[in-house]
Amino acid sequence: MNRGHKIKHLEILTNPDALFLWDTRCKNWSLTSFIPVQCSTDGREACVVGMESLQASLSCLIRLSPCICQIRGVLTSFIPVQCSTDGREACVVGMESLQASLSCLIRLSPCICQIRGVLTSFIPVQCSTDGREACVVGMESLQASLSCLIRLSPCICQIRGVLTSFIPVQCSTDGREACVVGMESLQASLSCLIRLSPCICQIRGVLTSFIPVQCSTDSREACVVGMESLQASLSCLIRLSPCICQIRGVLTSFIPVQCSTDGREACVVGMESLQASLSCLIRLSP
Repeated sequence: MNRGHKIKHLEILTNPDALFLWDTRCKNWSLTSFIPVQCSTDGREACVVGMESLQASLSCLIRLSPCICQIRGVLTSFIPVQCSTDGREACVVGMESLQASLSCLIRLSPCICQIRGVLTSFIPVQCSTDGREACVVGMESLQASLSCLIRLSPCICQIRGVLTSFIPVQCSTDGREACVVGMESLQASLSCLIRLSPCICQIRGVLTSFIPVQCSTDSREACVVGMESLQASLSCLIRLSPCICQIRGVLTSFIPVQCSTDGREACVVGMESLQASLSCLIRLSP
């Protein structure tokens, strides 16, 4: 535990084995990014890991609630909430503005326990078709039919996602409503986003804002997902337009990096499988 306390973020990325130096209750997470947090209550460092499945007990996350504001992760903030069912605190990740009353969110606590962590997210919704609650995970393949999401404006206020709110928009192409997820602030007018409706409707992400950009190579419009702040100039991102246009990602931010191994530019998308080697990521500043 003492060694784990001294491990820095980059060292963890460099040495994946360092994961297992943390609290044993948190050690069995399977995948993806590290978010070290400092507990103000006891001075211990603990890790909240963006993972495909939460292998550690929720109690580990619960006890970190005082440290949530000190999170150094790649996403947004943790918000501790009080579960009315059992009095325990739970971590609702990335909800800077709650679209529903706290009590509404608390009632979905069974899904809180199943939360997949920082990179993916659970969105429990009430399916009007069958009345069952379903978890819609931030991913390309939905656990509930898209038609269910489209039909249900009430489930917008029940969002349980790791990030922000659902914004229903009207697709100009077919008149259907679609859910644009995680727009903390619109980087373009809504009409501009609607014009990109083919892109909007395809994106299943649960993360931050959509940024419509103009690809200089082919003049096509593309959607850059999850950029709370641009890590490079827009012109730099546009030069990576082949990568931008290919993105159908559902997770975090776009990081253009220069791969030292081969000199090629690579697009590292907040994702479950890296498009570039970890060593490439570690050596290169965003």
